[in-house]
Order: sequence, then structure tokens, then C-alpha cells
Amino acid sequence: MDSKTTISDRFLKIIYLISDIGAVGGQQRVAIIKANELAKRGHDVTILSYLTINKNSPANYDIDDRVKIASLEMDYSAVKSVASLSWLRLKRYQFSLFRQFFKNENPDIVILTEPNGSLPPVATLPFRSALVYEAHFPLATAAMRRGYSLWQRMKIHIANFVTRCILSSKVNRFVVLTEERRKRCGFNKRKVVVIPNPLTIEPLRSTGETKVIAAMGHLNARKNHHALIDVMRLVAEQHPDWELHIWGAGPQRDELQRHIDRLKLGKNVRLMGTTTDAAAVFSQAAIFASTSLSETFHLVVLEAMASGVPIVAYHNEGNDSLLAVSGAGVLLDAGDIEGMAHAIGQLISDKSLRDNMGARGIERSRDFALDAIIDRYETLYCEVAAKHNT
Repeated sequence: MDSKTTISDRFLKIIYLISDIGAVGGQQRVAIIKANELAKRGHDVTILSYLTINKNSPANYDIDDRVKIASLEMDYSAVKSVASLSWLRLKRYQFSLFRQFFKNENPDIVILTEPNGSLPPVATLPFRSALVYEAHFPLATAAMRRGYSLWQRMKIHIANFVTRCILSSKVNRFVVLTEERRKRCGFNKRKVVVIPNPLTIEPLRSTGETKVIAAMGHLNARKNHHALIDVMRLVAEQHPDWELHIWGAGPQRDELQRHIDRLKLGKNVRLMGTTTDAAAVFSQAAIFASTSLSETFHLVVLEAMASGVPIVAYHNEGNDSLLAVSGAGVLLDAGDIEGMAHAIGQLISDKSLRDNMGARGIERSRDFALDAIIDRYETLYCEVAAKHNT
């Protein structure tokens, strides 16, 4: 189907709320791609990057010329700390700007895209528009709780509770990424729709000939790269000429580098920084590995699969939904360092096994073709807007 052809009988005025279009992450990337594709189909699409001071600030992902960018253009430098008087004043001013923006724009539908503390209060504004909340936040699994402090766990539970209480009565539809999430999300099931993320890259087929294990993700506690470095210590003992390339940025970068140095793995583990060209990264990888403790929908795993790269990863919601029956990789229990090192060693030693898993990954990735997923979103948005206005 031509991506520039709408499947609806009307064009919508759509606003996506994104905290910062300049941020690097799967959620921002997917939201921008959906906005681009819907604009190509003739819809009037605006991205409100509400934490961006200047609407002309550069984005890390390509934005179609037909997509309009807006910002509240607020200066956050005067805020000293959360819950301070300056913070409260800023919040009051922020919501007055939100109110005026939506009054002026009067969109058919507003898409809330991130599990951010600003969004539940935004939903309490006097909207005349339909609301869709794409609730792509990770479930607090037991493994994830082990990786977070008590305060971090409390914040997750409080945020989830506030989200459910405020949004449940305001939102027309909730979009979740997996059937497992639909069962456990806590929202009214009649309002919940399952639509997975689309494949967002044009994959370049990996030859599998390099001696590179790739990993990609924010360098934080949930992604659990410390464990992956521990895995590589065991792998390097048997295969000293192989390297682990970890792509991403985040608060744990210095800590991870110290961990690499302590284990004397400087020749085997490299922190590569960020990239906006995931296709190129995966085309140069022979194996993709992840010790992430929790994923809603592991987009980089899907992209590696589409590139013909076999996967070795911990069980979690996102990985299981992609790999459990596909034969495209190996799933292990969180914390099984030796098991993961053994699985990677088997793939290193058996090129035909890598090729077989890679081929299965390519086949599975076709279920997430961009046009088909955008069709489902467009159909949902049109139906919700039509019912809301009747």
C-alpha cells in the first residue's frame, strides 16, 4: 500500500505530545515516525515538544517537512528543585500554556506518548478532543525491582497509580504493545487496544562474519549492562578475539567504564556512545545481546532480528513477545550470567546456527512492517475521533 494514501474518509488534526524531540530513545523515535507517516497520508500533524525551550531545537530523528513542531518555549533554568516554590510556579504557568495551546489548536485527537509525570495532569484539562494514551511503560518485574532502589520502586508504583486514577476516566483508548500488557495494565479492558511498534529502520543484512557482539540501550540500571560486561568476561576467556560494542548514553557510563577497567576488558568491551544509524550498527554485528531487566517492546531487538542478527537475551515482556516462538534467538532467566556466556559461545562456534537464527529473525520481523502498523494506528485514530464527536 502507498504510505501516502489515507485509509480513512477524512483527514484528522492530530497532536502528539512528546517531552523532548531532542532526546534519543525508542519512544521518541517511534512517535516521530508515526507522525511522519500520518502526515504523508494527508493528516494535519503537530508535535508539541513541551519540555523543549525552543521549537527550532534540533531533533535526533528526521522529521517530515509536513509535520509541524510546537513548543511551550518555557525557561526551566530558574527551577531549583522538584516541589520547590519555583517549580510550583512553573507548573502553574506550564498548564496555563497547555490550556491556551489546545484551545487555539482545537485538534481532533491528542496522543499522549510517554509515561511522564506531566501527562496525567494534562489529561485533566478541559479537552474537547479525543485522547489516546500510548502506555508504553515497563511493568515492574521482580528482576527490575532487584535493580532499582526502594525510592525508585516507590516512584514507579506511585506514577502507575496516579496514571490509572486520572487517565482511566479521561482517555478514549489506551494503546499497549503486547497482549501480556493488555492483561496486566490495570486499565478498563474495553478501552485497551494492542498495537505493536513498527519496524522503524530499513535493515541492512548482516553477513555474520564480524567478531562483534552488539548491545544498544540507555546506560541505566534497568538496562543492566553491568551483567552483560560480566558475561563478556567469561566469553573472552574462550574467544579473546571477540568484542562487545555497547551503544548508548546515560548516567551509568562512567561506572560501566570503571567496571570494564576492573575486569581488564579494555580490548574486549567498548562503550560506543550514541548513534542514529541503528541499521549500520546491526549490519556489522554477528550477535546481539541484552541483559535488560524489563522491556515493554524491545525495538532494538526487532531491528537486530530484521538485520539477520541472532539474539541472546534475558526473559522479559518485550523479548518474550518477539522471541518466544520465533526461533530467532536464545532466552535466559535474568541473572544467568554463565548461561548467557554459554549461549553466546555456542553461536560464536557455529556459524550455521547464527545464520539459521538470523533467517528466522528476518521472517519474524515482517510481522511488524511499517505500513501495516500505521494502517492500524490510522484506523484507531479515525474511529476514536468519529465516536468522540458523535
